[in-house]
Order: sequence, then structure tokens, then C-alpha cells
Amino acid sequence: MFYENKKQGMTKIACLNNVSLHIGERLVLPSGKKYRRSMMVLRQILNNDSMNNDKVKGYDSLLGSTVNLRAPEYFGENYYKDAILKVCKQRDICSFEEIFESHFENCKKIGEGVFGEVFSFERESGLNVLKVIPIEGNTCVNGENQKCFEEIYSELIISHVLDKLRQGDKEFMTEGFIDLVKAWLVRGRYPDTLLELWHEFDNLKGSENDSPEIFLDDQLYLVLELGNAGTDLECYSFTNASQAVSVLKQVACSLAVAEAKHDFEHRDLHWGNVLVSKTLKSSISCILNGQTYDLKTEGVKATIIDYTLSSITTNGGSRVYNDIGMSPDIFTATGDYQFDIYRHMREDLGVLGGDVEGEALLVEPDIGNGLVV
Repeated sequence: MFYENKKQGMTKIACLNNVSLHIGERLVLPSGKKYRRSMMVLRQILNNDSMNNDKVKGYDSLLGSTVNLRAPEYFGENYYKDAILKVCKQRDICSFEEIFESHFENCKKIGEGVFGEVFSFERESGLNVLKVIPIEGNTCVNGENQKCFEEIYSELIISHVLDKLRQGDKEFMTEGFIDLVKAWLVRGRYPDTLLELWHEFDNLKGSENDSPEIFLDDQLYLVLELGNAGTDLECYSFTNASQAVSVLKQVACSLAVAEAKHDFEHRDLHWGNVLVSKTLKSSISCILNGQTYDLKTEGVKATIIDYTLSSITTNGGSRVYNDIGMSPDIFTATGDYQFDIYRHMREDLGVLGGDVEGEALLVEPDIGNGLVV
């Protein structure tokens, strides 16, 4: 991996896992599952200095709107850590052994991403998924700096808010977002059992990630237990066209419910972030503005995942998001249609990321008696 920046010619060169990239003003990222992590890695390579020095927390420069600003220096050094612990229903950080000891024997690694590793394990109720995300460390992981409490907080809150839509109410309900079963804030070395599973996966399929052996005793993780929602849309094989139409309708209805209830924007909805599983249900219901809609499943169920770039308004009125306007390379990449979408969105809004001036509003989410989400 290497990087060169020449101010006069604006030449940027990056090489990742033997992938050759366009040299010039735009990045060319190949499409397909293998390169799904390339966008995030390259943003880190090419924007390392600007992201570290110029990022303004809280103001969404892409949208050019006034939003909530929750800066650690304003609310205290441990504000986000305490907020995450409260969402996880923990009094303090726990160890892997405290929560997973009885389940390790049934685990296997099933996937990975820039964020970390994904394992499956069995409970009495069925097969669930563990997403293990290293955070707050100084060690660069998978070509990226580890997320801090503030960055991981947004994804956790968005997951929690969307999960509540699964139960819903008389006005809004959808089961189209991933089931968040439990979340933990964990400290320690990677368990030996999970390391063995990581190496088994690497030997069988080849891993693009760094081995978790790099993590020491003081490493922190956010661990999410999620429902098993099947295979990503890119790899799923439909038996007929009706199934594909059903998935499209299910995704559209889920987005409509989340947008109407929470002003939700996914911002990264490519076919790797829609999971598809088989179902015996003949129909799936959703409620939008008090109206119930029954959708024929045709034997498949769609679930939307990965809220890293998403934006949402909680029930308490707080706007939670990650500011993609502060990542200019996301608007210059080519090689896949999804990158054109970012440019179309910016053009439709009439906003150039990072060029908008505005006043940020300091609003503290209510976590005194439980976070209002």
C-alpha cells in the first residue's frame, strides 16, 4: 500500500491488495463483493491528513442543515462511553468470557469487513450473528484508524432506533431492518477460540483483514448480536423474477416507514447491504402512517443492514448521523454506479460538501433516565 500526493498535479496513487487504481483526480474502484471495503480504505489513505485535522463534529456539510452537535469537549471526556454503556445496559466494560463462554463451541466465522469480523453462533432460539468491532485503539486495523466512541455511538443508536420499528406501533412498523438482539462494550485480547475460527476462514476462503492477534489486553470492542438475515443480495440466487420484485418492494416499504417515522437516510444502500433469506410466510406486513400494507414474499425476505453512513432522527428529537460531506473522495470515485449516486444526491441538493456555512446547535440527548431513541 502506498500513497503519493503532488500538490501541483494533484496526483494521488494508491494500491490495495493488488488492485490498480486510476491516477488523477478520480479514484476508480472495481465493483463486486471483493472490493466492497475499498471505498472506506481509500478514503482513509487519501484523506488522512484532512480527516484528522479539518473534520468538524456535528455539522452535516452535505445537507447544509443545522443539526445536533455532541462534542466530547462540551459534554465531558467520558460522555460517549457512558452513553454507549447505557444503551448496552452495562454498568462497566465487560470481558469476552463474561458473555460468550457458553457459546464459543458453536461459533464459526462467516464474514468480515473493514469494521471487523462476523461470526455465527447458535442459541436455543436459532442461529444468530456476532459483529465484533475494535474501537478506541491506536493500532491501525484493516487499513483504517479504529473508530472512537463518538463514531461508533451513531451506528449503535441508529441500529437501536431501527430495531424498535420491528415491534412498531399503530402508525409505523416494519421488520425490514436487522434485528439487534444485544450489544456489549468489551475489553481484552481476542479469545483463542475466535482466533482459531478466524484462521480457519482465512485458510478456506482467504481473509482481506488483519489477524485479530494484533489486539492486546487493553483493546476495546463493540460487540453486536444480530439476527441471522441470510445472504447478501449480490450473492443470492433467485428462483424466479417474482422473488426479485418482492425484495424490491420490501426494501422500498421499509425505507418508506423509516423515513416517515425517523427521517431516515441510509446513504449506502448497495446490493451488499441488503440481505435475503428464505421464508415460509406467504406475506409480510408493514404499517405506514397508520395504513397496513401486506406484501407477498414469494418465499424470500429482505433485510437492510449497515448504517455506518446513515442519518436518523430519534424519538427524543436528536439528529444522529455521520457527515459524509467531510469525505470528499466519496464524491469523486468511479468504477461502480453506486458512486454516481453520491454525486447525483449532492447535485440535487445543490450543495458542495464542505463548502456550506452554517451554525450548529448544541443539544444533549437525554440519557439521564435511559436514552430517548
